[in-house]
Amino acid sequence: MPVLTRGQRQAVRRLLVHVALVVIISVISLPSVWMISTSIKPDAEIQVRVPRLIPATPTFVHYYHVLFETAVPRYLLNSFLVASGTAGLAVLLTSLAAYALSRFTFRAKSIYILFILTSQMFPSALFLTPLFIVLKNYHLINSRIGLMVAYATFAVPFCTWLLKGYFDSIPVELEEAALTEGANRVQALWHVTIPLAAPGMAATLLFAFLLSWQEFLFAFTYIQSDQFRTLPPGINVLYASGLGVDFGNMMVMSVVTTVPVVLLFAFLQRYIVQGLTAGAVKG
Repeated sequence: MPVLTRGQRQAVRRLLVHVALVVIISVISLPSVWMISTSIKPDAEIQVRVPRLIPATPTFVHYYHVLFETAVPRYLLNSFLVASGTAGLAVLLTSLAAYALSRFTFRAKSIYILFILTSQMFPSALFLTPLFIVLKNYHLINSRIGLMVAYATFAVPFCTWLLKGYFDSIPVELEEAALTEGANRVQALWHVTIPLAAPGMAATLLFAFLLSWQEFLFAFTYIQSDQFRTLPPGINVLYASGLGVDFGNMMVMSVVTTVPVVLLFAFLQRYIVQGLTAGAVKG
């Protein structure tokens, strides 16, 4: 049996790694591929005993129905407004809180950080009724603003912890140099720290955006009017209730819900990876 050289062993190892990655990616991607395939199948091909991955007669009738004959465009707009508002609110609040936790020392700081992490242990359904009472008292039920506030209660704690770790990775000497040159604390934060923390803030923004984009329970409970309904409960109301499930149209709505998130990840992937890894190294 011939003995492989070191270069050949490395080539075989790389080949096996690539084959394993292809297999893993194929398995992970199969549900998404099946979703897209089902969305372009006619009803007769969807409801068969042995379904096929590639449709025999592809059609876009489900896309036309969902995008032009239903309220899905309004649901899409509502989801975008709520997710964008939640992400902006989370970044605004967490950037200031995380900076304070990273740069200043005050009494019970460690307890406060522990409380932030502990708050993530409770399931969101536990806060459904208390938040409903609070939002109702402030007349925020059935409104996009109320939904943003509800989502922010879960996005802010984790985003604060995440962004604090990123601020910890930025050398404080850079701010001290700016203060020495005559800048005040706000100027040093705005012109020095914030630009360097942009990847971490991008990761924070995306986490808050995705949290509110895909959330179902709060949107289904707090939004009672079709005018302000978002995409996840819209799928349930339109195609997953009653006596049956309209799989073709429901898969189209799933595609409509997934594509913006995929594009956002593809556009900001570099910032996500850089922000999450840098924020997890120190602190």
